[in-house]
Amino acid sequence: MATKAPPKPQTPPFAWTGCYVGVHLGGSGGKKEVSDISGGVSAVGDSSVSANTGGFLPGGQIGCDYQGTGNWVFGVQGSLSAYTLKGETEFPNGSDFTVKGTWLASATGRVGYSWNPWLLYATGGVAWVHDNYEISGDTFDFTAGDTRTGWTLGAGIEYVFWGNWSADLRYQHYDFGSKNLTFTDSFTGLGTVANTKQWIDAVTLGLNYHFPTGSWQPAAASAKEEDAQKETLAVNGGLTYTQPYSLYGDFAMLWGPEGLDNSGFRFRLATVDGAYSFLENGNFGQRLFGNSEEGVGMIGYEFVQGSTSLLLMTGANYVTSSSQNPQSAASGASNPVPGTSWGSKSLIELYSTPTDKTMVEAEGSYSTAFREYYEQFQIGYAALGPEIYVGPEAIFLGGDTYNQYRVGAFVSGFKVGNVELGVSGGYLMDRAQGSGFWVGSDFYVRY
Repeated sequence: MATKAPPKPQTPPFAWTGCYVGVHLGGSGGKKEVSDISGGVSAVGDSSVSANTGGFLPGGQIGCDYQGTGNWVFGVQGSLSAYTLKGETEFPNGSDFTVKGTWLASATGRVGYSWNPWLLYATGGVAWVHDNYEISGDTFDFTAGDTRTGWTLGAGIEYVFWGNWSADLRYQHYDFGSKNLTFTDSFTGLGTVANTKQWIDAVTLGLNYHFPTGSWQPAAASAKEEDAQKETLAVNGGLTYTQPYSLYGDFAMLWGPEGLDNSGFRFRLATVDGAYSFLENGNFGQRLFGNSEEGVGMIGYEFVQGSTSLLLMTGANYVTSSSQNPQSAASGASNPVPGTSWGSKSLIELYSTPTDKTMVEAEGSYSTAFREYYEQFQIGYAALGPEIYVGPEAIFLGGDTYNQYRVGAFVSGFKVGNVELGVSGGYLMDRAQGSGFWVGSDFYVRY
């Protein structure tokens, strides 16, 4: 008689009860409005104006959870982010309205439902933000600083990928209502009053460590999986077009000496090249065209467990941009872009297929060269066949010279030989140029 195989070892449940501490990285977009302007700045010619905003959102969080005998989890969390939000626009007469954020904080509660190792939750609570405002013209420069209280609501999904480490993908809406502020002219010292109103949408990817009160760890890979043929090199790239006009291509290589399906060190080389356009003087200027490129070299470590991987990398990069108005080149048109800069760059990327039909991907990077950031989030369902995922996508990107967010949909996983292909597209909002659309295509192959 055949011998019965031993039962598959059961994965002990993760105990959500306990406290945790972590860091997060994200992007944000929103709107700031100023209205009912009185006194010294009435010369701007408009009683109200609004600016689209966007920025990079690094920070940290601390919290505690409680799970009873069932699957429901209740918790509290405090969060603080160094907020690089920026927005600017112009009044019809050429006067400027500018707002810059400095920090964003919240104290929230959450309630979630757990099916180990996942936790799906809703969250809400109190939020605080600090901003600096400026209304300027040829003869005045009115400024104001403001810390205000508001409310926040959101939702997220958290996944325990190794021991007591979890990744937390979250969407949060912040509303800070309206408030009258006193603006002071730096030239004359005179004051004026204006009403300001603001809201913010943010998506963040967090990394948490849960202090042990019970531990959970995914089951080890089978010997068959460990003996599988190693693939050590991944190559990927893509092409993206946006309107207002830009066209960018990217190409990257990732090398894992011990195999990409195993935890280990990673080395990455990447480049981005493209062309773009912008309006010279806000919405009232002529359109200029330019080119930019980036080169990156990075080293890091990837944690691979089952169907989940977490990649952490750091390295160096350079960014260079140039622009020129081709219609007035003979007159020596000025170049408003900053030029070339070297900096350090960090990257975090999470990819998981928690079930045979679902996938989650989140990526974030930040460079000290012009403080450029890029955040991308995808959730997919295999609706068109095995490993062909369809779902929503959100992207936040920007830096010293621009901020933009994109929302849309993607399809990925089409295979031609061993090459995977994908397409994406949707709506975009640029801080300076307003709304538009974007479309993109990409490929991925391993050797």
